[in-house]
Amino acid sequence: MINRRNFIKQTLFFSTLPTTYLFATNLPTKEQSTSKDEKKDLKKITYFSNKSICPLCSIGCHLIVNKQDDNGLISINTIEGDKKSLVNQGELCQKISQLHFKYDSYIPRIETPLLKMTNEKYDKNGILTPISWEKAFDIMEQKSKQSLKKNGIDGVGTIVSESLSIYESYALAKLFKGGFRSNNIGNINYEVERNAFGLIQTFGIDGSNGTFDDISQCDVFLSFNINFTEDFQILYSKVLREKYKKNEQFSFINIITNENQKIDNADINFQIKPDSEIFLLNYLINQTLQNIQDEDLYFLQNRVVFATFDNEILINDDKLLQWEISFNTYKKYFQKFTLDFVIDKIKITEEDISQFKFKLALIKNAYTKNNTKVLCYLDSKKDSISLKVNILLHSLHLLSNNFGKIGCGILYLHSQKLSATTSLNSANSSQRLPCGMFTKYKQHREKTESIWNLPENTLNSIATENIFATLKKFNDKTTNFLWILGCNSGELTTYSDYLNDVKDSFIVYSNPYFDDFSLEVDLVLPTANHFEKHIGYENSQREITLGKQHIEPYGESMSELWQIVEFSKRFKLKEVWGNSKIDNTFGLKNVLENLSSFKYTKETTLFEVLFANLKSKRYPLSSEEFYDSNILNSEVKSDKRSLFGENGKLFHGYKFFIQKYLFEELRLFGAGNGYDLATFSQYSSDFYEKWPIISTSETKYRFNTSDDFYTKRLSTPKDQFIFYGKLGGKQLPFGDEYHITSEALKELKYRAKIFIAKEV
Repeated sequence: MINRRNFIKQTLFFSTLPTTYLFATNLPTKEQSTSKDEKKDLKKITYFSNKSICPLCSIGCHLIVNKQDDNGLISINTIEGDKKSLVNQGELCQKISQLHFKYDSYIPRIETPLLKMTNEKYDKNGILTPISWEKAFDIMEQKSKQSLKKNGIDGVGTIVSESLSIYESYALAKLFKGGFRSNNIGNINYEVERNAFGLIQTFGIDGSNGTFDDISQCDVFLSFNINFTEDFQILYSKVLREKYKKNEQFSFINIITNENQKIDNADINFQIKPDSEIFLLNYLINQTLQNIQDEDLYFLQNRVVFATFDNEILINDDKLLQWEISFNTYKKYFQKFTLDFVIDKIKITEEDISQFKFKLALIKNAYTKNNTKVLCYLDSKKDSISLKVNILLHSLHLLSNNFGKIGCGILYLHSQKLSATTSLNSANSSQRLPCGMFTKYKQHREKTESIWNLPENTLNSIATENIFATLKKFNDKTTNFLWILGCNSGELTTYSDYLNDVKDSFIVYSNPYFDDFSLEVDLVLPTANHFEKHIGYENSQREITLGKQHIEPYGESMSELWQIVEFSKRFKLKEVWGNSKIDNTFGLKNVLENLSSFKYTKETTLFEVLFANLKSKRYPLSSEEFYDSNILNSEVKSDKRSLFGENGKLFHGYKFFIQKYLFEELRLFGAGNGYDLATFSQYSSDFYEKWPIISTSETKYRFNTSDDFYTKRLSTPKDQFIFYGKLGGKQLPFGDEYHITSEALKELKYRAKIFIAKEV
């Protein structure tokens, strides 16, 4: 990925810069801390704390960040676990020391925007050279407008990850979808979309359906391709506590496809062949079907539908080609998945056959033994967890009555990022609109246009399936301006074939640290890190945490949110809302004729429409927040650095609480839609509840009549579950195992789908 000659050249260049350019720290130097009267200085030091969330995995441990104010210099002293949180109960894993080191020690940071230049002019083959923010936005404006004019709305694109917080994800979606009218957004963690579509196919709605609390209530804890000891230490300690507390009443089963994933403390390490998960799950479903109880018949007849889908169509879309089949047809399909049939397909060569059968029998008993509560966790990052496996696993849990109640459920974990829904619910992918909505549905686009105060037909319905389709546009020179946010060098290596040696395109890279990929781009933007900005994230069990900015950003760094909002100032409506082509087949209507009813003109900027509008002005900082020097918000009230912004003038802040405005607007999408969120103020305090939040009450177990508001109001006395999701093909034709036999659509309201997922 890196040209050695260029790397040496760049390294020599950076070696000529001052040490403070390369290494950032928020701890005072000896010169700063030394005083003639140390006792007097010590009296001026004040100590205070704020809450935050750890971004290193999808457990989302809650943090307390302890800080000190030494004569106006705010720095982080220590980071500890939040004892009020039931997630980590004050505990922290070893990875938190990496987080503390990363943000409080000497590490390479980028201080100013860097542009490849030769003789003070932009040159793609030049040397990264410090420039001002104004010049950075000048070149971004020039290159993006050139590409929009040449290629239409796909001329601009962005690559993102789960590292972006709720504010940044939502603001970026507003800029691209509402401003540029482009869905050209690729999420490098495309697995999260795959998991979301698996949930939508099954339940008609996405979002996790289990809790960390269930570990203490389950009988069998089943991990699926997870490296607990390295990636999820807090959860691992919870599992071990329950194992040793309950002894024989608790089983820890570890299903793996790799020898390195074995866990010494597991009751069973069950290793199977790579990519053989479907055979294993089909066997377990067959065994479960043979043990269906009479009390399950009402549920199977009234609250689920048995279905299959075209085995050749497995794309990331919320609607597969699928059809309903009878229960007898469904049951007949699985009869061939006997022990003798699957044993050779899943057993590894090294395993003794009798030992293998013994382990498999224990897993089977977990699902077929009456009233056994099985809790399953799987790592969403593993490529082996395909859409098929995703759907089959939910089918198994529905059939075995291990879903939607205490001690049961399925949770997706991510070893490097926080929860998928942080970005999916913020519309930070090509196909998504906020809170479970999709660009392809007209009613969803209309609702979004209404909330964003946009003319009808502003939003674009055409979206790409995944990041590879997005990057192909970049590689094919359809997208000549690409902005990468929330990603790092290691994550981008997977896509290096798409990103390398694209001579006619301009790449912008927002990153706090100078890494290998910085050498490959045209413009690097210095970005605030996790503790240098307001953050908002969701963990794997639907908990949202909003954290305050703790320290002043290093150098001229600013958050991705600030960069997105400032960039929006460079575009007038006449430049983006006219007739626009999407590709050679599709186009978008001119909506400039409809501006007067919105009190916009052609000269109105995207900044004024999307961010600095009348609604946002309703969210000022309180006088206490504004004048308290310990309360930092570099976007709202600027800070002490005297930063010069996109117009070359001193940046004085937006003067309205932009983070609160964006979050409260996002809440409008979820209200009454099954994604109901608590208020900004609640999440900013000691509030650890799981959405949907109805009248401040959480929903631990969705679709359960005893716990879910939406289910309660729809259920009859016989119902234990109601599946109220509306997405994923809720009307299906009828057929047999192989094809559709009747085109007449059947309404599947309030039902979940239990699928056949064929092994080939």
